[in-house]
Parts: sequence; structure tokens; C-alpha cells
Amino acid sequence: MTQNIKQVKKVNIVKPYITIRSIDGVETRRVVDKDKIIIGRLEDLNDISLLPDPQQLVTRYMHCSIEVKNCTSWIIDNASKNGTFVKRQNSVQKVKGELKLQNDDIIMVLASIGVEEPAKYWELHYKDPLATENHENFKSGLCYDWVQAKLLIYKDNKVIEVGSLTPLEHKLLRFMDQKNKSNENIPVMCTFDELISALWDDAYEHTANDVNHIIAALRKKIEPDFKNPSYLVNIRGMGYRLITNP
Repeated sequence: MTQNIKQVKKVNIVKPYITIRSIDGVETRRVVDKDKIIIGRLEDLNDISLLPDPQQLVTRYMHCSIEVKNCTSWIIDNASKNGTFVKRQNSVQKVKGELKLQNDDIIMVLASIGVEEPAKYWELHYKDPLATENHENFKSGLCYDWVQAKLLIYKDNKVIEVGSLTPLEHKLLRFMDQKNKSNENIPVMCTFDELISALWDDAYEHTANDVNHIIAALRKKIEPDFKNPSYLVNIRGMGYRLITNP
């Protein structure tokens, strides 16, 4: 009797990997080949060591880690002093505890602080070759990049950086953006009193009109039609709301 033997095709599983880029542009690659990859400064204690680190900004043992749970990768910050950040598309967020990684996320760890130049970061580019692609087009939106202190407007896959922001405009955007983030990215109305306190130390010397002047100047820089604003919306007699996805 002839016995049919079914051959099982061997499948090569393509694993996620990380491209590590230093501030000098040197790149190395590490495959996510275990359930926990520890990232820190010292070579002997970590799976990925972020060296050189002359200013000792990276935690020596486990600044953060990448952990795989149920076939999903997470970035976990180990209560580091200088934080762990994730850049996703044109938005940068600080990792609070843990964050599920998505294909093309960039993990950022502070590498250098200068007096006359912006801070520099290690960049760990996470790639998952088997990730399901999202084909939804994000039509328009506004994003405040906390790390680089930049305001970005993106529409139809084009990114526009808004230049010439004043220090008070930066403070206003930071405050309103943080209020939204604390409310699961649902726009929150910020009262005039809240905005005055956020903008000035001598709050008692300022009024709602001072806030209105800053809003008016900012609208001219970011609104397609500043007379009919879609990003900075006035709640009459009460305050303003920042709409990042109008």
C-alpha cells in the first residue's frame, strides 16, 4: 500500500527589528528576537547600549525596554529621569508607563543638551515587516511637537511647519494641547482665567483681552481663514478650545 506523506512547508517568520541611529548618524540594527530587550547606557547590563553618553543622560541600566506580549511589541519607560518619547507620523508623545508600538514608530531617548543648540536624541526606528498597513488618509490636522517645540499642520500627506511663533504662543499651545491629551485627546475648553495663569506669572495684571490678542495673532499664522477659525475656536465669554482635527 502506498502511503501519501503530506509535506509541510517551512515558513520563515520575519521578525520586527530596530534601526538604532546615533546623533552622529551612525546606524546599527537589532532584531526583536526575545520577549524583552533592555535599553540603557552600559554595555554589560543592557541588550542595546546607547553609547557614547558623555552627559550621562541615559539611565545606566534599563532606561526603557521593548517587551513582546501576545505577539505585540510595547515600549516601556523604566521611570527614567529624562524620559522616553515616541514619534508617530508627525506627533511626539512622552511614554507614560507603556505604549503599544506601531510600524514606523521612532523611539527617542535624550542624547545631548546644548546651551545654544536644540537637544539631540537617539532614534530607534521600529519596523514590523508583517504589520497590517493602514490606508486611511489623514486629511488634515494640527500637531504640536513638544520635543522640538514645533507646530506642524499636515494635510493630504503634506507637512507645513509654522514658523515665527512667539514664546507666549508656544506656551499657549503647550497648555491647550496638554489639556486635550489629559482628556484622551478630546478638545477641552480652556477658560480665560486658566489661560492667563498659564501665560503670565503676574496673572493679576492681565485680562481676557490680552489672551484675545495672542489668539488673534496665532490665528493669522495657522488658520486657512482666520476670520472663520477651525483650530482655535472661541467659546463666547468663557475661553477657547484647541481643535487639532477639525
